[in-house]
Amino acid sequence: MSPATTAIYPDGKLFTLMERAMALSAMDNAGLYVIGEDGTFCDGDIAGLPRKFKDAYELTGLRIDPVVASVKERGIPVSTLTLLGPRWYNSQLYNQVSQHFEIEGFATLPIFDASRMRALLFFGAAQSANVKRIGHEGMLELSAVAMKIASEFLALPVQRSNLTNRQAEVAALAADGLSNRQIAQQIGTGEAAVRKHLKALNRTFGTTNRTAMASAFRRRC
Repeated sequence: MSPATTAIYPDGKLFTLMERAMALSAMDNAGLYVIGEDGTFCDGDIAGLPRKFKDAYELTGLRIDPVVASVKERGIPVSTLTLLGPRWYNSQLYNQVSQHFEIEGFATLPIFDASRMRALLFFGAAQSANVKRIGHEGMLELSAVAMKIASEFLALPVQRSNLTNRQAEVAALAADGLSNRQIAQQIGTGEAAVRKHLKALNRTFGTTNRTAMASAFRRRC
C-alpha cells in the first residue's frame, strides 16, 4: 500500500494568524481555510465570529459559496460585492447562513505556494464602511494584507508524516466515533490489529489517546 502524506497545523496557530489578519485589515472578521492536495478543505479557522458560524459555514456554507467557487476556479481575489453586487442578498449563502450572523459581505483571496493554491483567506464585513472596502479599490488594499498573511501562513511549522492506507482508514473510522470492535468489523481484521494501528497513529500525531488523535487527524492536510 502506498503511503499518504499528511500535514498537521499546530492547534491554535491558524486562529492566532486570523486575529492578526483582522488587526492588519481592520475588517470585522477573518478566516482561513487550507486546501489539501486533493483540492478539498482540510483545516481552517475563523476569528471575529462565534463558533456557531464556523459550524454552519462548514456544514452548509462552503458547498453553496459562489465566491469560493469563483476563486477556486479562476485563482483571483473576489468579493460578494465585485462578483454578485446586489444579487448577494438573494444568494443561498446569505439567506441560509450569513444574514443570521450579520455578515453583509466578504472578500476571498487565494494563497499560493508556487503554482498550487494552498489556502483561501476571508475578510468579512458587518459594518457598512467595511462593505465598501470589499469593492474593487478596497480589494487592492486587502490584497496587500493578504500577501503578509500568506508569507506567515506558509512559514507556519507543519508536522508531516506518511500514513499507510490502512492507518488512514482506521483513523477516519475512529474520528467518526466507531469503537475498536466496529472498526475491526468494518475493515475485516481483529481488534488487536486495530489497537496496534491506533498506537502507531498516536505516535504519528504526537497524541496520547484516540480523542486527541481523531482531532489531529481531522486537522491534517
